[in-house]
Amino acid sequence: MPVPSDQPRLIRQKPKSGKQLNFVNWHQTVKQPLRGRFELHNPESSPSLLGYQATARALQELAASARQKAMRLRALGAAWSFSEVAAVDGWLLDTAYLNWVFRLDRHSLTEAWASRAAGLVLAQCGVTIHELNRYLEHDKHRSLRTSGASNGQTVAGAMSADTHGSAIDQGPFASQAVGLHLITASEQLWIERASDPVVSAAFATRIGARLVRDDMAFDAAVVGLGSLGVIHAVLIDTAERFKLVETQLRVPYDAALKHAMETLDFSALGFAERPYFFQVVLNPHAKTPEAYRKQIFLAPCPEDYVPNYALTDGRAAGVDVARLVGRFVDAFPGFTRAVASQLVKAELKEKGPRSGTWGETFDFTTPRAKSAGAALGVPLARCTEALALVREAFEAAGGAPMVFACRYVKRSRALLSIARFAPVTCVIDLDGVYAKSTLAVMEGARERLEHAGIPFTQHWGKLHGLTRDRVRASHGAELEAWLRVRRQLLPSAADRFMFSNPLLDRLGMSD
Repeated sequence: MPVPSDQPRLIRQKPKSGKQLNFVNWHQTVKQPLRGRFELHNPESSPSLLGYQATARALQELAASARQKAMRLRALGAAWSFSEVAAVDGWLLDTAYLNWVFRLDRHSLTEAWASRAAGLVLAQCGVTIHELNRYLEHDKHRSLRTSGASNGQTVAGAMSADTHGSAIDQGPFASQAVGLHLITASEQLWIERASDPVVSAAFATRIGARLVRDDMAFDAAVVGLGSLGVIHAVLIDTAERFKLVETQLRVPYDAALKHAMETLDFSALGFAERPYFFQVVLNPHAKTPEAYRKQIFLAPCPEDYVPNYALTDGRAAGVDVARLVGRFVDAFPGFTRAVASQLVKAELKEKGPRSGTWGETFDFTTPRAKSAGAALGVPLARCTEALALVREAFEAAGGAPMVFACRYVKRSRALLSIARFAPVTCVIDLDGVYAKSTLAVMEGARERLEHAGIPFTQHWGKLHGLTRDRVRASHGAELEAWLRVRRQLLPSAADRFMFSNPLLDRLGMSD
């Protein structure tokens, strides 16, 4: 019997005859056998509150069915993560078709937020950053404040795995969230901070959720690793639309640059103002240290400006390293350090100034099979010391097809965020080809940071080498607080099991 058009559709994907059903991520670094894979589609009608409520009920029914069968359940975004954070040895729910976006009227908000209603958007979990950029920048003249270097992730996936973004005075992507709709087998919750209540109690009632105003619960849920329930939607606070003006220069890795990297004091670099985005890419293959410095400044966006998202070779600020990794993949296994050095110089050219909106600047990149990425968050003052240890690991491995990049992110309140160091965390990205030498550099860097006593965090969605000891060394009391919140939101052992996965098991975070 066909499902009525005003009801959501749940489709179970069946394996081909005699074959195992598997989850494989975009980069093909993870393969996990599944016991079931589902797609949930919104009602075929136009986006509406009634349709939203019906989809929420369908999510809760699926969770209740999983619990009844003692089956693990995990919502999947765009499978963008290098790590196994999205993998599950049970049922996988593809959220790609849950991509409605809503505006909230003043009556749905608290008095403090009513005047800021124009800046709020409620995005369902499967909305991609690309879709959200188009919706905001074209139709609403609004903008995200930050995102990852690419726009293929979903809103819930980018938030839950803590995509760190790249704006030095903004937190990670999750810092833009001000509320979220969380669904478990037992209930629906609207979670926001008690210190900054956003929606009215009547709004929570209308969507069928219990209102939870609790700072600690919110700070746990925004980077929840998919393990506190299914996030149905995220309420995002956006900015007025702006443009970015970017420039990239090849510069010596000298004392002036190191000082700027360690302090974010840009006076010695001749900047007239503080950049919005600052990145340094190091070429470890060169005989003498060399760097490629990218700086992006804010500029007004004309009212009549029409963004153009057409793909242009080399346009996106975040694409440079991704394109370079693609070239590494093409050159491997014939990789040599001499070839790698030439590839770096060919790809990371001097550029600019160029301008565009956020969505134009951080646009689409193609995930590459055989590529690998890791990210280490370190205290700002120790970033060049940490980089020296990364370079030492690179030399000890005899070189590897990879490059290193430093970005800067304001400290996050999320309990499990990579950006835990105040006031700004330096994130060292290690990107290259998935090869033994690349993995050896990544692990060698971690071991050297530990030996030197440099505290560090890691990106949950990248190759992290996390262990029970490492995750506790990185997050300490914040991890214990996250576990307490998880037990509060999922009071039954059956629910905690359902929203766990092999990664959490290995890290001692399942219960």
